[in-house]
Amino acid sequence: MSTLAATQSDLVRSNAAPYAGYGAATTVRKFSGYEFGPGEAAWVRSVRQASARKSVPAAMADLYDAVDDLLRAGNFAAVDRGLAEVSLADLKPELWVALLTVTYAAKDRLRHRAAFAGEVQRALQQMSIEPESVLHGLL
Repeated sequence: MSTLAATQSDLVRSNAAPYAGYGAATTVRKFSGYEFGPGEAAWVRSVRQASARKSVPAAMADLYDAVDDLLRAGNFAAVDRGLAEVSLADLKPELWVALLTVTYAAKDRLRHRAAFAGEVQRALQQMSIEPESVLHGLL
């Protein structure tokens, strides 16, 4: 049995769904810290708070950790819900791009991502920034 086949069998036995964007050989860790709570998706609340209180790199790290954990666990619904709920006004512009980056590989499974990307494009235009120069390859 090949290493890839053995890894895929291990994933099936562990009830973990591989995240297609990371390849079948990636082990998926279960993470429940960003499940839905009342109101907004908990990861959105966490990232919004990080955007307000932390430096851009630290807030970006929090965003990547939260969204990546959900995607690796196959919790696309939680990420999609957050994309529908997040307000651009609550995040630093660098985090708009980070959110589009971390969700790119799963874009076909996130129905609200296109609307979020459209909002980002319009906001960049209002800031006199050419969206294609910032979002190249992310749409």
